[in-house]
Amino acid sequence: MQAAQKNTFNLVYLLTFSAVFAAILIYSIGFLAYTPYSGFDFNPRTGGNIQVFDPLQENVFQPDDQITKINHLSLEEFQKDLTASFWGNTQIGDTIDIEIMRNGERSSVNWRFTGRTEAEVNHRTLTFWPLGIADVILSLGFFLGLEPGHDHRRLISIGILLVAFWIILIAGPVNYHLWFSPYIATFLGWIIVAMLLITHWRFPTAFKSTSSWIDTTVFPVIYFLSGIGMIADFLIPEISLFFTGIKISAFISTILLIAHYIIQEENRPRLNIIAKLFAIAILPSLTIITLNSFNLTLDEHANFAVYLAIPLIPTGYLFALWHNSDKRHVRIANRLLAAYIFIVLIILISLSIVDLLELTQKDIDSVEILSLMGLIGLIASLGFNPFQRMIGKYILDVLVAVPDVLDSYKDILQNTQDTASISSLMGSLIIPALRIRQSALIEIQSGQVIRVLDIRGLLEDQIPDTEEIHQLIKLNKTILPHLNLRFLQPQKRWVRVFLPLKFDQELIGVWLLGRRDPNDYYEDQTVQALETIARQTTIAIINHQKSIRIRSLYEANINRNEVERANLARELHDDALNNLAVLQREFNDPQLIGSLRNIINSLRKTIQGLRPEMLSYGLITALQDLADMLNERNECPTVTVELQGKPIALNHNTELHIFRIMQQACENAIEHAQANLIKIEGEIREQSIHLRVVDDGVGILEKMPLNLTALIQNQHFGLAGMFERANIINAKLSVNSDPGNGTEIVLNWPNQD
Repeated sequence: MQAAQKNTFNLVYLLTFSAVFAAILIYSIGFLAYTPYSGFDFNPRTGGNIQVFDPLQENVFQPDDQITKINHLSLEEFQKDLTASFWGNTQIGDTIDIEIMRNGERSSVNWRFTGRTEAEVNHRTLTFWPLGIADVILSLGFFLGLEPGHDHRRLISIGILLVAFWIILIAGPVNYHLWFSPYIATFLGWIIVAMLLITHWRFPTAFKSTSSWIDTTVFPVIYFLSGIGMIADFLIPEISLFFTGIKISAFISTILLIAHYIIQEENRPRLNIIAKLFAIAILPSLTIITLNSFNLTLDEHANFAVYLAIPLIPTGYLFALWHNSDKRHVRIANRLLAAYIFIVLIILISLSIVDLLELTQKDIDSVEILSLMGLIGLIASLGFNPFQRMIGKYILDVLVAVPDVLDSYKDILQNTQDTASISSLMGSLIIPALRIRQSALIEIQSGQVIRVLDIRGLLEDQIPDTEEIHQLIKLNKTILPHLNLRFLQPQKRWVRVFLPLKFDQELIGVWLLGRRDPNDYYEDQTVQALETIARQTTIAIINHQKSIRIRSLYEANINRNEVERANLARELHDDALNNLAVLQREFNDPQLIGSLRNIINSLRKTIQGLRPEMLSYGLITALQDLADMLNERNECPTVTVELQGKPIALNHNTELHIFRIMQQACENAIEHAQANLIKIEGEIREQSIHLRVVDDGVGILEKMPLNLTALIQNQHFGLAGMFERANIINAKLSVNSDPGNGTEIVLNWPNQD
């Protein structure tokens, strides 16, 4: 049944479209080719707004003149008889007697009928086709761009078609009573009155509380009154009541849109798009009015930008219905609209410059106009991409594609090991992409607030405490109505979205979100994306907490090993070494004494490795002694030391960790790199230490993340220990290696005491 209705509507629309398009072509050709060209134009409803296209007769009329009679046909008679014509059998060159009202007095002027001129053809062309053709395209946009079952597809797509035809008639043919155009325009005008009211009652969504009553009572009254108005206009054509009807319906429609904005919070983003495109549509008109206020009157060319911009008003309705859609045709339409607005602005700027030049210099021909427009367009095109992004962000409220945001966040989060990185991601990716202005990510352990991991657009005293967070949890809501936040202090009632972060039913944090551009509204799609991000962030925080525990255990293990090494070195020195020395004195056999001496020397080297005694004389001395010991132990590679500075007293713990890092770097080069030469070089100062260990070996063949977790998982305990020691003393350690080109390990330590 529904499929049959859709097919019926499609057929009706296509037939209506074909008929309207054919009628537009017929009346366009008729207006441009068959209506007389008198050399001037005016408003036949008022007799004013006279425009002269013959420069030889430009002084015949004055700005405030009003035409009352042409060729013995008065304005009142013309308005009453919808088949009458001012021109009759007038030929080119004939002199016409025109009666006017000037300064409150009647007078007559003579006008020579000029026939077709370039200026008048341009006037009809520039004011005629843009509005109607744009509305025809928009009608197709509603028909093809909305889902077949969409509430507004039928009403608006056909309605805009009728508006397009009506605009074509009003823009020219009606003023010349061409081919019954006044009757058709009157009929369409009253149809448009009814459709405006019905559309804006239902757009973007109907007021549900009174919808049935409106449908059964008010709409029939609107149809009835429109019919009465139509009959009145046919019987008394001079009153042109349908113009008043359209003005009233436009005013009521504006009131309805305001009511939708106030009552239907979920529709505010869509209504904002309409308002913004309306503002852009009237920008050319405001520009011309502003220039006119400075006595810089622009001619017909600049008005072309005005006519091109007006279709942006109905365009806003289509893009409002497309709001937050991520379909391919919508994305293409967004780019096309940005390009259209860009072209309108280029035309407005170019033609305004042309008119201003004509006011100060000579006339400019069409080639010069096109050249100027091309030059301005070429210069401005360099800024089109930023302009397009600005239109998408600030006018069409186009979000960054949510799947792209989620994928990017997930990919980057996989390599994130600390809360600083999570905070940076929030600030650089999530918060800007979703246009959130207030955000707080809070870590919780054992039911207590531990710390704020990330804060945006807020002060510390605006963050809810532990008790308040538990009260927010009890609300069991994601979107928080302001009425439910009375238990919060006034400065803390900014929260609009509450997302608990749970892992295995344990609360490990909360994510609070507040103000959001453009109107603090969170659509369902955005909330779903935020919930996904919250789940990913939960996993990242859990991994971070596990990483902290691993680091704590690893650091404790390092410290315990150092203590055990020191104890073992002390025991070997105080017991084993002393006992061997005593034993050596008790024997007289030279061979046995030599063996004991070798054992003692070997034991001393072992003790030196366990506890670098030369650190007592400074880090430089200890590293030089390390090189000597490694050179004695191994014939290859050769270890050299090139250090600048002098022995200084540093924190013993800092010196020890730096020494162990250098020691481990050398051991790694000896054991794994197959190097021929190892260099320890750098500079040691009281405030900073910069050291490098460089070898000419095979390099690190395996590509892996250089962080503690990854190194431990890949059983690179030596490198892991180096990084952890650097972390303990707040030093920066980097490893640069290319397979076959050796390895460089760089340590930078700033003294922060």
